[in-house]
Amino acid sequence: MRAAAGEEQPTPLQFWLHRPPTINDDKRFLTDFICNQKKRYGNGNMGNSFETDDNSSILQQKQIEKDRWLRYITVPLPEKKQWQIIVVLHKKRGPLKLTDITKQVKAETRDDVVSILKKMMRNGIIDMDDSTRNINYSLSAKSVEDYFTFDHAKIGTAEDIPRVTQKVVDSYLDMDVFVTIASQHVEQGKYRPDLIGYHFDKEKSISIEIESASELTSHPEYARFNMEKWRDMGFDMCHCWSESKKLLEVYDSQVADKDNVRAFVIS
Repeated sequence: MRAAAGEEQPTPLQFWLHRPPTINDDKRFLTDFICNQKKRYGNGNMGNSFETDDNSSILQQKQIEKDRWLRYITVPLPEKKQWQIIVVLHKKRGPLKLTDITKQVKAETRDDVVSILKKMMRNGIIDMDDSTRNINYSLSAKSVEDYFTFDHAKIGTAEDIPRVTQKVVDSYLDMDVFVTIASQHVEQGKYRPDLIGYHFDKEKSISIEIESASELTSHPEYARFNMEKWRDMGFDMCHCWSESKKLLEVYDSQVADKDNVRAFVIS
């Protein structure tokens, strides 16, 4: 309490605290109570493991389940605008000025792009050439290796695999959808996709399968299996691609979830 101007400061009020009552329950009750609260709200350990246990909070378990597909990714997943800049620089096959990048990614201001470019340079994604009056930006050698070098042999050895894979990658790049090859270091007995995609606007992860014409002819059941395994890997949807129309026969006759599973035949 503070006295008003010209008045004497009053004596502070005194009062007694009402302390919490003594808990008379035994140790067994307290142990069970603490255990139940940990199961309900989590134990406070926010680890990065993809495995869940009884002590994980519900929100933590949901986030882990949502991000489970990331175990198959081989490169850092960039932010949406970063990926757009990466794709623009890749397609132009050469350095670009700030004005050109801003126009290509349809950014509101150049300052927004400058902030993103600085972050990308710190992470080694792009290189900057300031030897001239107009600064130029280009992809670093590491980014080209990480994001745009695809080893088709890791997907399959059929002669049509390289053609289909390149067309598939180009298709996703045109839509600004992130795409990369899946990790080969998967535990024995576990599944893996051929490629991985991520749709930034829909916030959906995509299991991408490349089916060769020879495989569809000899073992169409493999294609059907590929259209089903994506759920077990934690993806939101599955896209299957091939040059063979046999893929559509398998899809039309054996796939029920046509909202989340799509099949594409390319020429």
